[in-house]
Amino acid sequence: MILNIALTGFFLSHLFSANYSMYELYVELLNTLLVLLSTQLHHIKLEENNYFLDLLLNQFGNRTNALLAKLLDNVIEQNLPPAQSSSVVYSAYSYFFAGRTSAGDVDPLPVADRSLLLILLLSTQSRQYRNSIAELRDFHMLSSDQDTSKGKAHLIAFKELYNIFCQSLHIEERMLLFYLILVENESFRVYILSRTDPETLVRKEKKK
Repeated sequence: MILNIALTGFFLSHLFSANYSMYELYVELLNTLLVLLSTQLHHIKLEENNYFLDLLLNQFGNRTNALLAKLLDNVIEQNLPPAQSSSVVYSAYSYFFAGRTSAGDVDPLPVADRSLLLILLLSTQSRQYRNSIAELRDFHMLSSDQDTSKGKAHLIAFKELYNIFCQSLHIEERMLLFYLILVENESFRVYILSRTDPETLVRKEKKK
């Protein structure tokens, strides 16, 4: 039940950008998914089943590609939280979760960062999600090249994703995502190799 609610809210993310309260609710939905899908970390043996992951694959298996593409869109968009308000919803949230708003723990991009962690979590536990990564295509690809074994591919912005990676060489989680997509997705590898500025990655690293 909790997983169904979290995923339903996840796919309605466009409703959560209206104000800070709704944005915070969306962040909590992502946190819920992270917690539910991380239960295997507490198992004695890694091969033990993850109940919530099995539930996700059984009930939402036909939306794997859409879920993965939406998570990547969140990473690419890098949306900042809306301005805080004094609404009743936000006031109640602040009262119950006051400890999370301390200045030292503020995450400037909570949706993007949690979406990235979810991608890494899902791809390390499920071959199905790694297959979804392999089937992603670029927005600027010819329509004739957008077909996959499962129909039309979900499209993301390779250029924007590449730019984020270039600016994040010091952030381990983003570099793990870069490696994952580079290994699993042939179209992304071709895109990287076809760029005329491959030294950008190295040059930005030297400036750090």
